[in-house]
Amino acid sequence: MDWMILDALQEGRLTPCYLADRTDQSQNYIRQRVRVLDEKGLIQRVPTDEMTGRGNGLYELTDAGRELLENKERIPQ
Repeated sequence: MDWMILDALQEGRLTPCYLADRTDQSQNYIRQRVRVLDEKGLIQRVPTDEMTGRGNGLYELTDAGRELLENKERIPQ
């Protein structure tokens, strides 16, 4: 499932709600996986307020996430 989330984020910045619809998974499940992917440094929450650093629920791929996707076929499944 994480691959589907990462693949979807190649389109650009997306919300967990959109990712849930896109992957046909529950929002709770997607939020849980998004947290894990964020902790691993593969995605990040997009800050909207430079003063507080708070986000608006949008996530995007990090450089590490993009690199992982580029090398996906080399990784044993």
